[in-house]
Amino acid sequence: MRLMFLPHPLVCDYSVASFPFVGIGNPISLLGWALYVAMGIYFLLFIRKRNIIALSIFLFVIPLGLTSNIFFNIGAPMAERFLFLPSFGFALAIAYLLYRYLGFKNIEGWSKKPVIMAPLLTFLLLFSIKTISRNMDWKDNMSLFEADVKKLPDNAKLNYYYSNTLIKENNRLPRHETLELGLVKLQKALEINPNFHWANYSLGQVYEKLNKPIQALSAYTKVLELAPNHIFSHTMIGKLYASQLNDLDKAQYHLEKVVNEFKQEDPITLQYLGNIYGMMGQHEKAITIYHRAVRLDPDNENTWRNLGMAYQFTGNQIKADECFQKADQISKK
Repeated sequence: MRLMFLPHPLVCDYSVASFPFVGIGNPISLLGWALYVAMGIYFLLFIRKRNIIALSIFLFVIPLGLTSNIFFNIGAPMAERFLFLPSFGFALAIAYLLYRYLGFKNIEGWSKKPVIMAPLLTFLLLFSIKTISRNMDWKDNMSLFEADVKKLPDNAKLNYYYSNTLIKENNRLPRHETLELGLVKLQKALEINPNFHWANYSLGQVYEKLNKPIQALSAYTKVLELAPNHIFSHTMIGKLYASQLNDLDKAQYHLEKVVNEFKQEDPITLQYLGNIYGMMGQHEKAITIYHRAVRLDPDNENTWRNLGMAYQFTGNQIKADECFQKADQISKK
């Protein structure tokens, strides 16, 4: 409601901790509930009389209710864009009040009210400037999150969104500096909300890019403490154990969980699991997994070569040669 009268600061997400948690007995909370209850009563009393204010309340409250999180969770507590449709009801009410009670029924009515016109024109100018300047922030993800995280630096999601966008889209800084800045923002997000498992997952990815496998493993492990069925973290942990930490048993555990329990048919993950079986001497299992991988990605040269090697270890040279020939054909394309 405050943003309808004073739209500042405008940000794309008002999540933890944009404003403090309060109980329902908090005076501001009670004032908010009282305001909406009063609007509801007014609507019920006057809507049958085709009252414009009652209609304005309807146009304000109904679209706002869809994003209020009272009826269902939409994944965001509050955002400026949620006020786009409700603002029509608000503007209609203001226009009607000017028309009905301040005598603004024609041009003469406007010109004869300089005491009222001066602040109205001032508000119009300021709100127009705010609209135009805010549109510039919405140019793209990078400009939006970079602008908004400065306004609400203690917002966990904004730090997370800015970090992810920075790492994926930024081309102004050297790669290492970009990763370091992204790391700082993710750490800030987790300082605000330690249970933000998606921020921990992104933190693991950044540590991997910085070639810090131990820290990456710690971040992914934290994700699984918060969300045990987070498939991507199981995948990344399995790949870390296989490729950098040299623990095949743990790699096998996590990747088998992804492939067998979560039924994820990803050719890269399958290839990793097949490689692990091969290194552990379980070549029949490796053959089964590689076949699943080539069905999903038949043009992967490495998978065909690994499948050929697995057949060699089982003594099936004919099948091995067929796989090697297939890999050679792909490499010549």
